[in-house]
Amino acid sequence: MLFLIPGVNDTFRVNGRARIVDDPELLAESTVEGKAPQLGILVEVAEAYTQCPKALLRSELWNPERHVDRSELPRSGEILRATADPELDVEEYEEARTERYERREGFY
Repeated sequence: MLFLIPGVNDTFRVNGRARIVDDPELLAESTVEGKAPQLGILVEVAEAYTQCPKALLRSELWNPERHVDRSELPRSGEILRATADPELDVEEYEEARTERYERREGFY
């Protein structure tokens, strides 16, 4: 896993073995807004170290002038319709999704 912090070029890398867990006791520590996750990823760390920032520096990943305008990319509903559900009503999907996010449904 490679951990990034927006605006910071240094990264932290973790190598090891991971598995999906559903142990309520283990997941209880990750409770947010009174809700514990149903699943988690447990990583057995073999190595952990900082990663050279050269690739981030060359790519200018955090440079706002290089960011793609969101309107140039397809919306989630458009991607879902093209890849999984050709009958999907994109506008209805996007509206319902926005409403769920405003209510914070599905966050935790």
